[in-house]
Amino acid sequence: MPPVPRTQDDLIAIHGVSQLKARYFRFMDTKKWDLWEALYTPDAVLDASGDAEAMASLGFSMPPAETLVFRTAAGIRQAVSGALEGVRTVHHGHMGEFEILAPDRVKAIWAMQDIIRYPAGAPTPIKGFDGFGHYEDQYVLRDGQWLIESVRLTRLVLLPV
Repeated sequence: MPPVPRTQDDLIAIHGVSQLKARYFRFMDTKKWDLWEALYTPDAVLDASGDAEAMASLGFSMPPAETLVFRTAAGIRQAVSGALEGVRTVHHGHMGEFEILAPDRVKAIWAMQDIIRYPAGAPTPIKGFDGFGHYEDQYVLRDGQWLIESVRLTRLVLLPV
């Protein structure tokens, strides 16, 4: 179990990271991709390989899991914005668990829920799904701003609609 925050600086870091994750979800759902990309370090990594099995269970044709690891903020943006083009989404992060790794580094695990609805006529095997799982993130403080350094998304349950 991670240690309990003990200093005011720890609590300030946790608040900063929580605000960052809130913007992450809001910018993704509102498709504000320039602002969303700016939340990442330039060399960030997004590992969505934990999605492959769950998405395949819904009838999606999935590439090998290792191809679902995206590198650089620009590469992450391209992959995610492309996948969500024309898709209505709602993302929520809940119950953050935080570990202060250093004064400028935080690790967090977020319980997540997302609602995904594909547009009419989309070449998908289902109309959409409600997903549940976890984000495991690492954050770094650069020039007074918290940024996302890495994200690993794992889905536990996908309910088709």
